[in-house]
Amino acid sequence: MARTGMTRSSFYHYFRSLDEVAIALMRRVQGEMMEAASPWLQLGYDGDPAAGAREGIRASAEVFARHGLVLAAIHEASFRYGAVQRAWREGVLEDWIHAIADQLRAQRERGATRVAEPEEIARALLLMNTAVFVERLGKQSPESPEAVADTLAQIWIGALYSAPLTSAAPG
Repeated sequence: MARTGMTRSSFYHYFRSLDEVAIALMRRVQGEMMEAASPWLQLGYDGDPAAGAREGIRASAEVFARHGLVLAAIHEASFRYGAVQRAWREGVLEDWIHAIADQLRAQRERGATRVAEPEEIARALLLMNTAVFVERLGKQSPESPEAVADTLAQIWIGALYSAPLTSAAPG
C-alpha cells in the first residue's frame, strides 16, 4: 500500500479482494502481450508466417519478462483461487486461443500451414509457452527473453509449418 500511495480504504474502493487485483493485472498484461504479438495475429498478415510467429513470441516473452514475478504469482494463484482461474481460463487463455486459431485457419487457406485442429494446437502451444515463461522468466533473475523465445519459436515453427515454409533460425 505504501508503494501505491493509496490508503487501504481507497484500495478497497477499487478492488474488493486480492483476486480482483490479480485479475486486473492479468488483463492489463494480456493487453500488452496481445499488442506485442498483434502484427502476426492480424488476419490480413501476409508476411512470412514463421518469421511472424517468431517475432510474436519474442515480443510476448519480453512483455512477460517485464512482469515476470507478478505473472508467476498470478499463475500460481490460478490453481488456488476460482475467480483467478476463471479469468485466466475463460478470459486470457481463450482470447489467445481464438486469435491464434483464427490466424492458423487463415494461413491454412493460403497453404502456409496444414494444421487440422487450430484450437487444440493453439491451446497446447499456449500452455507450453505459459509453463516455460513462468519457469524461465517468472523469477527474481529471469533468463534472457530472447533465448526463451528462440526455443519456443523453434517448437512453434516445427509444429505449424512444413520445412519449406520455415525460415532459418536467427543467429
